[in-house]
Amino acid sequence: MNKKNLLTIFTLLVLTCSNVNAQGFELFSPADLNELTGQTLGGGDTFDGPVNIGTLLGLSASDVILNISNANIVGPDVLVPGVAEGVWTVGEGSATTFVFSGPVAVEAFINHGANLGSPSFSSGSSTEARDGVTAAPGEAFTLQSALDTATYTLEEAGNDFFVEFTGNDDGNISINQPGGVQTGFFFTSDQAVTQYSVFSTNTSNADLDDNFTTGFRIAATAVPEPSSAAMLVAFTGMFFLRRKRS
Repeated sequence: MNKKNLLTIFTLLVLTCSNVNAQGFELFSPADLNELTGQTLGGGDTFDGPVNIGTLLGLSASDVILNISNANIVGPDVLVPGVAEGVWTVGEGSATTFVFSGPVAVEAFINHGANLGSPSFSSGSSTEARDGVTAAPGEAFTLQSALDTATYTLEEAGNDFFVEFTGNDDGNISINQPGGVQTGFFFTSDQAVTQYSVFSTNTSNADLDDNFTTGFRIAATAVPEPSSAAMLVAFTGMFFLRRKRS
């Protein structure tokens, strides 16, 4: 079997592989941060620094290392794991950034609250009212939740993926309610992430009242279908037999 034929076979096998990830996303809350670092952070506190989050995903602690910049916390005075989870919050010009390292890759989700006021309602300086996520170059996020399209539009600009208020600018706060159901803006990464930033232009930096949650799961891996795996073994064996006889 020549190299050209072998390459064709392996190409076909790759095309018959499936991406497997049975694990759901694990929420990463400020209370989890306290548990993993031994701190007693609460509402109004800000965290900057590294934290090993592997155990959150059932791995060794150092398998996934997360470095957080400007994580602002909303919640009770002291966040207790399993009792008071708390959430994160951002404002205009005060995004929170998550950077990943370690031997195990992860995917991520971000869920902004369902509120997104009109531009004139915002106390910030931006002329647009947007909630979203900035991906690393070459990475992307997809909005998974429904939108009230009379009021909100999904947009993409460079590495930013966001929901923008495009309804009537009446100076009021608005709630995303497609079909009458209040729905947050839920984004998931399209691949393993190296970093991302969560942002909002709907509130000023001083307000820091655009709340969001985030979480992670082990990145999907390509696994051959059973028939494809058998073909791989068979054709690889044929190749080495032919090579031996040559």
